[in-house]
Amino acid sequence: MSYQTENKDLEDVFQTVSEHLNEGGLFIFDCWNGPAVLAEQPETRVRRLENDAVEVTRIAEPTLHPNENVVDVNYEIYIKDKKNNQITKFSEKGD
Repeated sequence: MSYQTENKDLEDVFQTVSEHLNEGGLFIFDCWNGPAVLAEQPETRVRRLENDAVEVTRIAEPTLHPNENVVDVNYEIYIKDKKNNQITKFSEKGD
């Protein structure tokens, strides 16, 4: 829900969930607390995971736009195949 920046966007999400959620189903989501985001300031974070086959590194670089109450987060994800040491990179721009 944190990526919905307009009330209409939220209404659309809830409408879609209502149409697709099974009766008695549970819809779980999170959202950011605006004052907390401003107080703590978003920071670059690196997350590393691995198993026997791959090593995954995710870098999240945020850009805060306080006047719009928006944080763009740019992601870079590196996946290293442990068998051949080949690295694949994925990027997602948050704007």
